[in-house]
Amino acid sequence: MTSAIAMPAFKESSLQIRLYLTGEHSRANDYLNSLKSFPLFTELAISKDEDTQVIIVNKTQTTALKDWDSIEEEVFAKATTLLKEYSELGFIGATVIYQAVYRSLDESTDEFAIQELIEARINKDITPFSQEIPGGRLFLLNQPVMQSLGTNNFQPIIRYLAFCETKSEKLLNAYLSNYSYFSRDIAFVKAHQNVHKFRVCSSRDNLQETLDSIDGEIQALFKKNDVLGEETKVSLEGLSKWLSHLLRFYIEANSTATSMVQQKNIYQHSFDAEPSFVAEGQVWHFLRERINTLNEELEIKISECQAVLQATQQAVAMVQTRIDQADEALEREQEKRYRRRDELLAYLGVAIALPELLNYDLVQKILTSWNIDLLPIGYFAIQLLLIVIIGVFIVELIKRSSLRSLK
Repeated sequence: MTSAIAMPAFKESSLQIRLYLTGEHSRANDYLNSLKSFPLFTELAISKDEDTQVIIVNKTQTTALKDWDSIEEEVFAKATTLLKEYSELGFIGATVIYQAVYRSLDESTDEFAIQELIEARINKDITPFSQEIPGGRLFLLNQPVMQSLGTNNFQPIIRYLAFCETKSEKLLNAYLSNYSYFSRDIAFVKAHQNVHKFRVCSSRDNLQETLDSIDGEIQALFKKNDVLGEETKVSLEGLSKWLSHLLRFYIEANSTATSMVQQKNIYQHSFDAEPSFVAEGQVWHFLRERINTLNEELEIKISECQAVLQATQQAVAMVQTRIDQADEALEREQEKRYRRRDELLAYLGVAIALPELLNYDLVQKILTSWNIDLLPIGYFAIQLLLIVIIGVFIVELIKRSSLRSLK
């Protein structure tokens, strides 16, 4: 019980909420000024992390952690409501840091601080990870729940509890406000957004249904006795329809995977300047593993899509071989089927080859060799642009070639 825990010598507590937004810095600054008109937002600041705008809400009080009660909810409610008036800005996620400063610490401080948050209903479930950081101690209160990604209940928010002694307050504050801490949390939230987007797209495009349908169409093709009959033609057309769905999803998923690799690298490199006892602590180790898990989910699904694409390519080639063997006396029909096969294989080749040939590293090396230095998001944008332009050009050539062969 709380009454059995001796209360540490308390000085003050604070709450910092970092709102991560996309959009122009000028509009984010306008949003900041609008927030200042409300008494709830007494201390505000704005920062910038590459393409991300960071609105920082600070609040301090001389009472204990349990007295924060519903302040966090009120801040989020007012901030998100006002954000609706700024359509140019998008909400990526947020970091919430509760901080307590004690005149002295003892063995009961950890348990006492967490119990206060639970009593105030600020946090019901505490993630059992904590570690030493410069100036004090850090607890992971919670992070986005994996099962919520892809649902309407997804909350891209990560919460911490930090506390220290009075003499170490400046050192702790310097660590919590360090740029690597900012960029680390932003990368972590964006990684969750990537998988959230992937799951939403998978559901929207009925990915599993598409994969199952392609598998069914391939099996049906090999059961056809009359490969020159109308049923085979219908099966190929059905396969082509499902394949177009998969290709669209595959290209979109590849762009998401590229972003995921970028966030993973940013997260890993944010520890480059950290002492080993900090970088290898329980909190950061757990969150790094979460990033790896998110990345693996994307890699597995994309590999599954690629395997289906390749299997389809092989199946179409094998079916075409059967068609060729049975079509020796039907030259005109043979030409039509060759054209259908070639066009289908060409589209498949483009879809599979372009993302591999024009990968992120290649684009970065080429542009760097031309003395064009961009932010990572710039290389990513140029990579996507090149894939789209070259893909459209090749598809157009294939279409024109098909039209000429008809004349």
